[in-house]
Amino acid sequence: MSITLDLHKTKTGSVRMKRIGGKPESSTSKPSSMSKQRRPFWFKLLQAVFFVFLGIAIFRGVQLTRHTASFFNDIGYDISLPSIGGEEPKLKTDSTGRYTNVLAVGIDQRSENSRLENTDTIMVISFNHDTNAVVMISIPRDTMVRDENGYWHKINAMYSIGERRQEGGGMEYLKGIVEDYTGMEIQYWGMINLEGFREIIDIIGGIDVDVENPFVDYQFPNKWDTGVITVRFDAGMQHMDGETALQYARSRHAQGTVPGYKFEGSDFARARRQQKVIDAVRQKLISTDGLLSPTKFTQILGAVKDNIQLSPFKTEDIQAGIALLKDDKDMQTYSFVLDPTIGGLNKVITRNVPVEGYAIAPVDGIGENEVVRKLVKEILTKPGLYSENASIRVYDIGVGYREALATTQSINEEYPYLDVVFMGTLHADKPGSYVYTNSSNDAVNTQQEMAKFLQVKNTYKPNFVEGTLNNEDVTILLGAQ
Repeated sequence: MSITLDLHKTKTGSVRMKRIGGKPESSTSKPSSMSKQRRPFWFKLLQAVFFVFLGIAIFRGVQLTRHTASFFNDIGYDISLPSIGGEEPKLKTDSTGRYTNVLAVGIDQRSENSRLENTDTIMVISFNHDTNAVVMISIPRDTMVRDENGYWHKINAMYSIGERRQEGGGMEYLKGIVEDYTGMEIQYWGMINLEGFREIIDIIGGIDVDVENPFVDYQFPNKWDTGVITVRFDAGMQHMDGETALQYARSRHAQGTVPGYKFEGSDFARARRQQKVIDAVRQKLISTDGLLSPTKFTQILGAVKDNIQLSPFKTEDIQAGIALLKDDKDMQTYSFVLDPTIGGLNKVITRNVPVEGYAIAPVDGIGENEVVRKLVKEILTKPGLYSENASIRVYDIGVGYREALATTQSINEEYPYLDVVFMGTLHADKPGSYVYTNSSNDAVNTQQEMAKFLQVKNTYKPNFVEGTLNNEDVTILLGAQ
């Protein structure tokens, strides 16, 4: 006889157990020769201990499963728990079958009675199932968007607008706005408030963040929002608890006036820090038990229960997500912020917006999002290339001025969001062409992409060139064939 657990909740919330396969042995069946032998006391004791531990394991597993289902049912999700066996669970993907896109939102709700519902963090996290690349794209909160009636709003107000139109519909409304702005199809979304953010990081034992730009903020709001405190972050790897990580991710008044510290007071800088924190959480989860540990998993569920909203999903989605965390060996993470510097200064997004106060929008106008969608598509296709944000300078060394200029124009047409500039004639009589970087570690993807596009085999710096010319990241020398 074998036993299987049907892990679907009954009406009373209990777990059903079914007997499958085989029949009970007849009372008249002939015992084997071994069963006739009297087993020693120590054998019976070990057998008893084994079944006790087996019972505890089954109880803990069922308890965890029921606790998980209860948690999601409590926050409004009808979770159908999986049966044992079946196909390997998979995440939902977009219409291409290549990307799984998650909208991650952080909201400023400092108390139960708070009317403040600004979404300070708006980020789309995209996983490419073909390449195992994770791309994080942040949308600054001052981005101007257009609603379905043609009215202009800052994107950080769209959740609140959606909630006023239909209670509980704020995230779906924001999701539609983000999809229209980026051209991405979003399969899942989640929104967490400040308290949930802080508690999650504390439960997993804190995170390790490499602080790239040191800064001091003298105007950071205290946890009660009744005054300000000073927060300071020095360069280098730092271990952060939940409160410290929150300060690092939310600071927006670091002006860079203190010697040795840098300007980090823009929303764009803050978005980049938020991406670093999220990636640090991911790294911590895969380097320890994290979500894969039943104890920590239940702790996290309990902590975020009152501080999170999630899109509808199935248990298989959870299983598939955890499987991705387990299989993290070849996963590369890339980060982008849709600010006026991306894709070339003011080439895609501009500060020149006809509204009162500070705002940004696509260069073609508020709601004219096609230029942003094209950039996002390029980023998702070649994140390694665009994450380097490399400066590329082209020189004629023998091919001729006009030919070199025409080649530069063809590069710009193929790669409109790269920084490519023709610098004129450097030499008039050198044979062969070269594409090289001015650092062994920087802009390697850009160098390889340019060499492939131009069909250039020489990827080293020739002896007749001294220095880094105009301090560019990638140099292209076009010589006579």
